[in-house]
Parts: sequence; C-alpha cells; structure tokens
Amino acid sequence: MVRVNGDIDARTAPGLAARLTAELGRPEGRAVVVDLRQVDFLGIAGLEVLIDAQQEARTGHAALRIVADTAAVLGCLARTSGHHTLIVFPVFALAIGV
Repeated sequence: MVRVNGDIDARTAPGLAARLTAELGRPEGRAVVVDLRQVDFLGIAGLEVLIDAQQEARTGHAALRIVADTAAVLGCLARTSGHHTLIVFPVFALAIGV
C-alpha cells in the first residue's frame, strides 16, 4: 500500500512515481492500493503518475486501486474518467476487498 498526503504536484509527483514503481515491481498478480484520502491537491503531474502506474500495473498483471474521498482528488479524477480508467474506491475496506 502507498499512502500519500499533502499535495501531489510537479514537485512531489516524481517521488510518488518511484514509490508506485517499486510496489508494482513486486511479484505479479497483486493489487497495489494507493490511499489518497489525505491528499489536499492532485495536479496534472500527479494524475499522469497515476495513469502511468495504472498502465504499468496492467502490463505486469497487477491491479492499481485508488482510495479517495476528497472533493479535490475526486474532481480531478472525474475529469479524466472518459479517457482513462482508474479504479477508485470511496473507502479503504472496499479497495482491499474486505
């Protein structure tokens, strides 16, 4: 699981990308949960990281599951829903299948 807080912008996106790549590089067939519930701002750079991670997950036969419940994050994700399929859950328990 990758927990993120604060802003995901051009300054912080590379660090998030590195964390996601490391998690997705683990054995195939697993799910990586990205907890964005404490994120205050999701910028384009952060969105690009999530989209790239989703594509990387699919290539590696893994799943990327995003947990988000704030207007800032959900609004940004909603604007891309027609172009990219990101799997978003409103609560953590649903993302991990509990």
